[in-house]
Amino acid sequence: MIYASRSIVLFQAASILVGVGLGPVFAGDMCGRPGGSPTELFERVTKAEKLPEITRDRLFVAFQDRANSIVWTFTLATHPAHPTAVCRRPVQDGKAIQLQMNVACSAKEQTCRALLREFEALNARMIEDFKRKRQ
Repeated sequence: MIYASRSIVLFQAASILVGVGLGPVFAGDMCGRPGGSPTELFERVTKAEKLPEITRDRLFVAFQDRANSIVWTFTLATHPAHPTAVCRRPVQDGKAIQLQMNVACSAKEQTCRALLREFEALNARMIEDFKRKRQ
């Protein structure tokens, strides 16, 4: 299983910075909460926590934990990296606000890395949107 962590600086002081850091995420940590396999995480989010579904397409389904500002995204069986769980949340780091992203991917390493690049591109678009709104 591949575990990855990304933090992207969204806002610091009066300007927006973009930075990416890669480090290991242990099975015990997904966005500050207990980890597990993608299947276990999906069961927890949908059955135990009953989080609301916010979007679905042929490859992904996403759920929102408003109380903890976390968006959980899971691959569907049609995605090459299935099963994978991705969580993203804003995290305060001093004066900076970062977008923390944790990924638990059970597919082959190359497929997991491709999925990670997809989400990094999505995060970059989110940062650009954030920049435009702040101007």
